[in-house]
Amino acid sequence: MKAWTLLCIVACPVIAGCSTVLDRHRHADPRTDRPAPMIFEKGSRLPGRSDVGPAEAEGVWSFFRTEQRVPLDEGEVAPFLYYALHLKLGPGDRYELVYQAYVNTRNLGDPRMRALDVRETGRFSLAAGTLQLEPNGTTLAEKHLGRITTQAIPDEHRRYEAALDGAWLNIAGPCARYQVEPICRDGRDLWYSLRASRLDWPLPPLR
Repeated sequence: MKAWTLLCIVACPVIAGCSTVLDRHRHADPRTDRPAPMIFEKGSRLPGRSDVGPAEAEGVWSFFRTEQRVPLDEGEVAPFLYYALHLKLGPGDRYELVYQAYVNTRNLGDPRMRALDVRETGRFSLAAGTLQLEPNGTTLAEKHLGRITTQAIPDEHRRYEAALDGAWLNIAGPCARYQVEPICRDGRDLWYSLRASRLDWPLPPLR
């Protein structure tokens, strides 16, 4: 099922007090440009270190992007699409993931706004350049015409190649079925660059 079809149907990055060298290096990283997701070709290598363990990658990692005039699965063209992925890797190999998408506008009071908010929780493993996410609870909320509906959706276990590059966690692998960005439609592995983030956690729910 295509991601947007599914949407239509259901109408501190670091531990407090942490003073590790890694943490200081993350936030001293001067690079702020957020590259667009791109196709990850077989045999390619991600920039950064692949010899990273769970403790070194703990924190909140974020990606977001805005696109204009985006074709949707129904043949429509949306004037605006915003999508974001926030991944919190915590102690005890626990993770939380929030995926959000807004179509037409992000103005909560505008009746044209369509919004998607997906929450995953589960366990992760990170070793030898491989990040595995094993959710044990996934919830999808949609806001359309001012009304919010929420439902549980099937968990999707995913495997990514991963490398830590200063303030960036580069991951390459499959899109989840709920992702609506057009580049996910071909079913190929994608490379996302997630930046170390100071977002307050947990993120507020869709309203």
